[in-house]
Amino acid sequence: MRCLTTAFAGAAAVTVPIHRVPRPEGWVQAIIAAQMGETQELVNDKNLCFFGSVSVGTPPQNFSVLFDTGSDMFWVPSKKCGKRCRYHRKFDPSASASFAPTKVRSAIVYGSGKVLLDVAKEDFSIGGVKVSNQTMGFAFAEDLGLYSSSFDGIFGLDFGGKTETGVDGLLRSKLLPKNTFAFYMPLDVREPGEISFGELNPARFRGDFQWAPLRPESYNRWTVNLLGVQAMRRVD
Repeated sequence: MRCLTTAFAGAAAVTVPIHRVPRPEGWVQAIIAAQMGETQELVNDKNLCFFGSVSVGTPPQNFSVLFDTGSDMFWVPSKKCGKRCRYHRKFDPSASASFAPTKVRSAIVYGSGKVLLDVAKEDFSIGGVKVSNQTMGFAFAEDLGLYSSSFDGIFGLDFGGKTETGVDGLLRSKLLPKNTFAFYMPLDVREPGEISFGELNPARFRGDFQWAPLRPESYNRWTVNLLGVQAMRRVD
């Protein structure tokens, strides 16, 4: 298995098993069953990224988001976004009783393009856990690379940035029992995977973890020194 852990604190763990079923077009659809008894979808997009469902606002509006360890922002498309967002679900702030706008705007540049955001405070739910008053972005313009993406928005899992990530919101709300999040991603697409917030599933690993320090120049990125790679019993 491959597993990534990081730190935030709280009170109730969220563990979501992922059951992956190949689609004819090469995607993998997955159903996530949360401990809370709720379900949501997670999709493996051509083995490049995993994305799943979050709910934003009151009453909730549903979106698919990429779980991105290289991003420090949580955002979804806004109703203000035009043709570049036409293939994505868009958040309607006028339909949410918990939406609190600010006068802040932000721009984020990804490898696939740039997104322009209105920053606001809003509630969101993931895996049956609700976070209130989350700082997040609502896209009003997207570049072509994001326009054609399979997901609506991004759920940033980075740390130490200038903005509040979804993980920061869970930390602030003290909703999880341990300073941990973890991904289990099996090589066999027919085998279920898992995303866990607040605990590690002991059924997903054997032995002890080997902890590696982050590189000092990592800033707010999960970067470690790579000492070697092993594939098919060969070490380079």
